[in-house]
Amino acid sequence: MTPSSTNNTAQLRQNVRYLGEILGQVIQSQGDAGLFDAVEAIRLQSKESRDDDNQEALRALLTELNDKQILDVARAFSHFLNLANIAEQHHTVADYSQTFFSAAASLEGAFRQLSADHETHRVHAVLKKLSIDLVLTAHPTEITRRTLIHKHGEINDCLTRLETLRDNPAETSRDYGRLKELVSQIWHTEEFRTERPTPIDEARWAFAVIENSLWDAVPQFLRVVDDVCERFDLPTPPPEWSPITLSSWIGGDRDGNPNVTANVTREVLLLAQWQACTLLEGDIATLYEELSITTASDALKAQAEGALEPYRFVLKPLRDRLQAQRLHIEKTLEGELEGPPPLTMSEVIAPLEACYESLQMVSLGVLARGCLLDTLRRAHCFGPYLIQLDIRQESARHTQAISELTEALAVGNYQDWSEHQRCEWLRAELHNPRPLLPRDWNPTPETQEVIDTFFVIAETPQSALGSYVISMAAEASDVLAVQLLLKATGCGTEMLVAPLFETLDDLESAPRVIEELLSDAAYCARCDHQIMVMIGYSDSAKDAGMLAAGWAQYSAQEALLKVCKDADVKLQLFHGRGGSIGRGGAPAHDALLSQPPGSLENGLRVTEQGEMIRTKLGLTPLAVNTLGRYASAILQANLTPPPEPAKEWRLLMNQLATDSCEDYRRWVRDEPSFVPYFRQATPEQELASLPLGSRPTRRRSDGGISSLRAIPWIFAWSQNRLMLPAWLGAGSALAKAAAGGHEATLKTMAQKWPFFGARLSMLEMVFAKSDLTIAELYDRLLVTSELANLGAALRQQLSDDRSVLLGILETETELEHDTWGRESIDLRDIYTAPLNLLQAELLRRQRGNPDKATERALMVTIAGVAAGMRNTG
Repeated sequence: MTPSSTNNTAQLRQNVRYLGEILGQVIQSQGDAGLFDAVEAIRLQSKESRDDDNQEALRALLTELNDKQILDVARAFSHFLNLANIAEQHHTVADYSQTFFSAAASLEGAFRQLSADHETHRVHAVLKKLSIDLVLTAHPTEITRRTLIHKHGEINDCLTRLETLRDNPAETSRDYGRLKELVSQIWHTEEFRTERPTPIDEARWAFAVIENSLWDAVPQFLRVVDDVCERFDLPTPPPEWSPITLSSWIGGDRDGNPNVTANVTREVLLLAQWQACTLLEGDIATLYEELSITTASDALKAQAEGALEPYRFVLKPLRDRLQAQRLHIEKTLEGELEGPPPLTMSEVIAPLEACYESLQMVSLGVLARGCLLDTLRRAHCFGPYLIQLDIRQESARHTQAISELTEALAVGNYQDWSEHQRCEWLRAELHNPRPLLPRDWNPTPETQEVIDTFFVIAETPQSALGSYVISMAAEASDVLAVQLLLKATGCGTEMLVAPLFETLDDLESAPRVIEELLSDAAYCARCDHQIMVMIGYSDSAKDAGMLAAGWAQYSAQEALLKVCKDADVKLQLFHGRGGSIGRGGAPAHDALLSQPPGSLENGLRVTEQGEMIRTKLGLTPLAVNTLGRYASAILQANLTPPPEPAKEWRLLMNQLATDSCEDYRRWVRDEPSFVPYFRQATPEQELASLPLGSRPTRRRSDGGISSLRAIPWIFAWSQNRLMLPAWLGAGSALAKAAAGGHEATLKTMAQKWPFFGARLSMLEMVFAKSDLTIAELYDRLLVTSELANLGAALRQQLSDDRSVLLGILETETELEHDTWGRESIDLRDIYTAPLNLLQAELLRRQRGNPDKATERALMVTIAGVAAGMRNTG
């Protein structure tokens, strides 16, 4: 059986079936016919209906397996899911699905709509201001090894060639053989790291994504923009137009992660620069070979001092400089040399621009707009430092540092001061020209580490850095404290200091805090009348539930926009979204168009996290299409903003937020059995011991839910298919509103208000991925009888909430109008369900009689279920 040319999801299913058959052949080739027969019997049983009897039949097949078979069956189904995901990713970028997913289609659709409603010059003006800043972050639920990710990418390439060259038997035969090789390699490769990755490992992983995908995706995306502009008679963007920025938290995010130290940050910055030099050096070497021509402008000839090959003459010093910088960095990393002298953006850009301008002047634009233009655009985007590294630290660490400092200065204990006292002292010291840090000061190791981080910032070129993010920010003093520490360590005031408002209370206080900061003319001058504010999606949802948190995020953005507009200050909103619904995840286009009007005026800055980096940016075509969806949504939002919510909708949304928060907290905070139930019904305890990321799963080891990070909180619930953080509280609030006579208003809001419609769409997706039968099985195997009633009540709540949602949407099943989404879930669920059942059994065994073999099989099921659920953390 081979991939056919059948269109749409039929083609996807054919590819999934074909890859599955190859995996089956690999398993059979090991001579274990029993394993293949067991896998096939389990797969066929899983395809049957999802009633309780069928689930028991499936479980009966699984319980017959011995320890070795359990591991191999878990590996088989986990690999099936990864192969299915590869086929689905391929489907989204293949020619036959271009209408739905491609960057060209996204931008053409946006331009067509905007050109019909607006004059061309307005569309062009908004395009010129386009800004997309993707902030890559490490993810403790991304557990796929880099070597496997590379093989997955090769499988995608094979599928592409098979469909492109299907009429060339010799070529297709070669690719069929290569597919079998790759699947066999995957089956015989260890799936997991044996040790937890370091922040350096995580940084290398992110840089590999840039090298293998984004390095080509950025210029390809910009060429798509060029083509669309030409089609719609808009001016083609100039070479220096650089709407894409790549930033990172990896190696800079020390919030609750003791493994990220000042030395680690310094090393990551060097590694990023090394990667940039290596990639640019390769590009310049290619240009050097290609630009052997002798025709040049007088200006370039003068610069080349009469050389026969002027372009090579101009490019050679840049090639040599990049090589020397790369070698110096290597010796620095080996401890043989001090850090290299800065390599500036102008050093990289100037020779490339000189060549480009010369070729244009002598009517060789076809050469100027070839690989030279791509290199020039890469240089503008990535520069000599590859990424801009953000630094993140928790506000309490700054408070501790300032407190130790004030005590050393004998002016009191800063921690004991009121907010007013803190701000007065901080503002006075920001104006004081004398050095602040005493020469004989001996701070605690924790504070010394904070100060050392600021010294790393001081020694780093500003263009290699992004913003300084303060997590758990709550007051103006949190921002002023960081500004003072920057000043005290010689960093200057150029670095943007971004408070991150995370909890419900902090989001509600955010406008007041920013207004207080902007009331100080000196503050506005220091930040050059532009500020960045980060909106936290993860912790606010964990704190208050997804519906209340979503409304708090929307309201905070609205109020912040007004505060900054009144103060004549430019506001850059920074969205800390994750992949899952409980962390602000949603389809990119819909999520952006559901934000408040004006919120994208200064561009988009958003976190891209872990497995979502791989899903959205891991392959060049995927990355190009992701950029296209972001760009089209930003253009639409800025030229045709979403409607302001009607007064009636605001009032009802306020009540929905209040009711949903109360119900969510009633379960999570007030129910004394909730935490014990959570730890029994999910693999939360086991996640902490698995080598999934450099950052601990908890901020503190002695806390309950409040100390647990949002990512493992959501990840654990997705494993047992209850998906609780993504829906709890929302359905009961909707039911109360509908029963109170607001059903018609809810339906109108769903249809006419993008914010509310997007929330209901997210709920619909969550309910489609949940599985009450599987959740009940986890309870039956893992939860004590004293807690069983709580699990039953939560499952009943989910069932009731689902009915309420379908009533408002006026549909009979989830995703009734999204056949692609429904197909995608159903396709993977055949393989996910057996892994869920295996996982529940393995958790029971591991908690009763732990051993390494069971732990490894458990890891495989966790990875497999994560692959099946896709946006899990």
